[in-house]
Order: sequence, then structure tokens, then C-alpha cells
Amino acid sequence: MAVMAASVHGVREDRAGAFALAYILVRTLAGKAWERRGEYVPELPITQLGLGLTPWVVSMWFDGTERYALWALGLLIDLTVMFSVSGTALAARVDARYARKAREAGPGRRTAAKPAAALMDAPHLGERLGLFQLIVLGEAVAQVVAAASQAEWDAALYSVGAGSFLLLLLLWSLSLRHGADGVPLLVWDVLPVRLVLPPHCFVAGAVAALAAGLGDAVEYTHHPVPEPVRWLLCGSLGVYLAVAGVAALCSGRGAPGTLLLVGPSLAVVLVAGAAARQAEGPHLVWLLVAAAAWTRLVAERRRPGRRGRPALPAP
Repeated sequence: MAVMAASVHGVREDRAGAFALAYILVRTLAGKAWERRGEYVPELPITQLGLGLTPWVVSMWFDGTERYALWALGLLIDLTVMFSVSGTALAARVDARYARKAREAGPGRRTAAKPAAALMDAPHLGERLGLFQLIVLGEAVAQVVAAASQAEWDAALYSVGAGSFLLLLLLWSLSLRHGADGVPLLVWDVLPVRLVLPPHCFVAGAVAALAAGLGDAVEYTHHPVPEPVRWLLCGSLGVYLAVAGVAALCSGRGAPGTLLLVGPSLAVVLVAGAAARQAEGPHLVWLLVAAAAWTRLVAERRRPGRRGRPALPAP
């Protein structure tokens, strides 16, 4: 994992092979860890079904766009497996495989012991996932602080800094006070773990991308934000809000309630990305604050019924 992190900076140059190899090793070792313990995780089917690793292995013999396309294919396969293979189906598959092995071995002959199903401690996992999102939000604050330390301190910088902090605070509230497992607007225990982890990853990626955009916005306190940075900010918040909308639907809020929750905010974000070509850093950041504040305000006033949930990580 350390090699993967160190390879990111040069992944478009000469470190893509190292990144892919490290990913393959991490995935393989993760699966073997359960195998050595004589267990498997029904709610994490990709630990047993490694088809998504095949494109990563093949990518070692490709470069450029073809390599990235193979990576995307591998991730798509893993996501498909996570969404389509239930814990019950995986348990049935494991039972059938070991029953077949016993038949092939014949009566009286020993076969490998069938692995036991490892049960999830859902409240503990939910607390860990929430803590992970909190760490990502903290990294976003660090990005803004680092960028501000190199900029001229004036009223515009104070505006960007205050807006950035408020935006991240709103996302913390949506993900942890009005969400579950770090996913905004998700009701606790409404989805199995295998369906919680993909949106959790998308939310974490969106916040990480937003953090980079906020750091860049500090440099444009007196100039229009360039289009790539503008879309990095608006696009990442748009992904966050889209995931929140899906989570709200899954949590039983219904289409009208979900549309009221995220529709206006998502519209503001997309219009800002497409049309706010002359917006300077402070203006763009506060537009995003207004978008997130709407969703937070509606969520506060229209809380769904909740079941028990794990302790909330403090900000």
C-alpha cells in the first residue's frame, strides 16, 4: 500500500507498472489472509471471486490509455460482483464447491475443511467507516491550510478559508450526523455491507477530489477559477450529492423527498460548473456552501425514522 501511495504522483509516467503490481499483491494477500484463517466473508464476495484482478494482471503488458482502460474494467468487474453476488449466494457457492470435492474424493477419504463464514460486526464497521470519512475531511482541511500558508492574507483569502471550512463541516454533518457508514443521507442498517462499501468509496474519493480543488481555489482569490479547477470543485461535490441522492432513495425517503433534498443543490453545482466562468475563488466556494447548506437544512427538517447505530466520530 505504501508503494501504491508513492506511485500515484508518477502514475502517468513511469510508475504505473509499480502501482498495478502493488495493487495485485495487496488484493491477493487480502484474500489469502482469510484463507489462512479458514474463513471467508460472505458480505465481501471479491475476497473469494478474483476475476476483477485479471485485467490488472494483463495491464502489465500495456501502456497509456490501454492500461488505464484495463484498470477501469477490473474495477467495474469488482463493483459488479459486489452488487450482484449476495452473501447467501456466496455461501451456497462455497457449500456446493466443497460438497463436489467430497463427492469426487469418494467415501472415507479426507478433503480440505470447508471454511467458516466470518460474520460482520456491523456497528463496529460502521464506526470505522465513519472515522475513515472523518480522516478524509481532515485531510481536506490540511490542503486548504497548506495552500493558505503560501498565499497573501487578505479579505478574499479569509473568505475562501471560511467558506472551505464551512463546506467541509456541512459534509461532515451530512455524512455522519445525517448518514450512516460515512455515506450521506443513508439510514443505518438499511443496506448490506457489500452495497455500502462502493458508495462509501465514491464519497471518500469525491471528498478527496474536493480537497484538492479547495487547495487550488486559494490561488485564485482575485482571478477567475480556471475551468479544470472549477469542474474539479463542482464535479466532486456533484458526485457527493448524487451518491447522497441514491442513499436517500435506498433509505425510503421516496422520489419527491429525495428530489427536494438534493435536486436544487445538484442543479446549483452543475450550473456553476458549466456557466460560472468568471467566478473567482471566494464566489465559487460560497456557491458550493449554499448548495451543501440546502441539503443539510432539508435533511435536518425531514429526518427519517432510524434504527440503532454506532457511536458518532467527533469532528
